[in-house]
Amino acid sequence: MPATYQPFHRTFNTKHHFVFTTTSMKIYKSSIVAIICILFCACQPSNNSKTFEVSGTFVNTPSKKIYLAEMPFNSDHRTIVDTTEIDAKGNFKLETPSKGEGIYQVFIENGPGLILINDVDKIELHADAKKLGDYTTPDSKANEGLKKMFHAFLDSDSMYKLKKQLLDSTQKLQIKTITKDSLLSVAELATKQGLNATKKVLEDFMAKEANGTGVYYAAVISKKYYSEGGYDSLLQTTVKRFPNHPGLQLLRVNSASKNSLETQGQQLVGKPVPDIALADTSGKMVTVSSFKGKWLLIDFWASWCAPCRAENPNVVAAFKQFQAKNFTVLGISLDEKKDAWQKAIAQDGLTWTHISDLKQWESKAVTTYNFNGIPFNILVDPKGFVVAVNLRGPALQAALAKQMP
Repeated sequence: MPATYQPFHRTFNTKHHFVFTTTSMKIYKSSIVAIICILFCACQPSNNSKTFEVSGTFVNTPSKKIYLAEMPFNSDHRTIVDTTEIDAKGNFKLETPSKGEGIYQVFIENGPGLILINDVDKIELHADAKKLGDYTTPDSKANEGLKKMFHAFLDSDSMYKLKKQLLDSTQKLQIKTITKDSLLSVAELATKQGLNATKKVLEDFMAKEANGTGVYYAAVISKKYYSEGGYDSLLQTTVKRFPNHPGLQLLRVNSASKNSLETQGQQLVGKPVPDIALADTSGKMVTVSSFKGKWLLIDFWASWCAPCRAENPNVVAAFKQFQAKNFTVLGISLDEKKDAWQKAIAQDGLTWTHISDLKQWESKAVTTYNFNGIPFNILVDPKGFVVAVNLRGPALQAALAKQMP
């Protein structure tokens, strides 16, 4: 499956969910990690002095080509970071520059995949495509714990789904009945018990697991099993255990703000743009308000964000086309490493003012403008009012042409 550019997205939309490939209950259980993941973008700048390595054996595969993909937090997109061929004995080795702890997937071309947390620099993986749920990662406590949770979760969830199907069928039979009979009451009770059992598996794991990224993963799965208030409460409790985990913190913020990639920033339209002061590349403090009197595109990005880098040529083209019409751009970066930030500015030809506090997702910009994913931008008129947000690709030039004919 080739990688494609999509926004690095920190939100969890209700339309997204974990998908388990299955044709029967037996396959459903054995395909424990044949999953399309949606995880929060906690991508961090590469630390080229370290690598993350996965090696071991993967046998009985439909193809000899094997991939390692990064699964950005809260995104439905995976980014392939390495690929190799499995040898005749099933041996393989994959590696990528370390970006801090996160979620990865090892998957076979046209075949199954396994979710891994890089809690250690080198993970030994042994898997059989015919018995995928029995994979082992002896060097990794986080992955062994995640696997155990998955087994319990899928056992419970499969029973819950069966009970829910029975309830749905019973309700259809009772559609012309004014009062509920005992059969329907029993089905409703069984479904409720099944749901509670599934939630308990997730809650127990989140309460006891020592690895924050594993807990984050369970928190994402949990969303569809709770009411809005119940999920918010669960996140609050979970974040207390891992107050410094970026994924969990951002899940909490996103849940509280009810924000999504499609709607982020909409609350700003028609209002004065919030002001903020951050240092430019030379260390000088620059405010958003200092650009009042100009058309201003505030562009949120980062050197490590591949979709942002892919969008940069569109921003450059817009800048060149409209700069003579009282228009400029202010780049606000979620970088951490100043040298990587400055290098990306030069490489992409971003010749406007750039500011950052070099705190990634802990930047003041995130809370000031309440966004959850990048690339993201805000168009401000000369009076300092926000007129549009999230303008990308052709939509950016079209919006500017409308405002500055």
